[in-house]
Amino acid sequence: SMHGDLRAGRPTELPFLNEWLVSRGRTLGIPVTAHERLISAIHDFEKDPSRRESTDSTKKTVENLRRAE
Repeated sequence: SMHGDLRAGRPTELPFLNEWLVSRGRTLGIPVTAHERLISAIHDFEKDPSRRESTDSTKKTVENLRRAE
């Protein structure tokens, strides 16, 4: 459903699903780097309509997320 939201230019459920997790992880001192990068990447997609259809951009985002693991 998030992919459909991104393609349609609608906000995603990302804040509800991941920002709480990042906040809680920080509070507990647990690294949440992958979630931080995921939030950043999705917000970038939400802000820039030209990235919504870009396969190269999506691949780079996935590569960056994998490096964070």
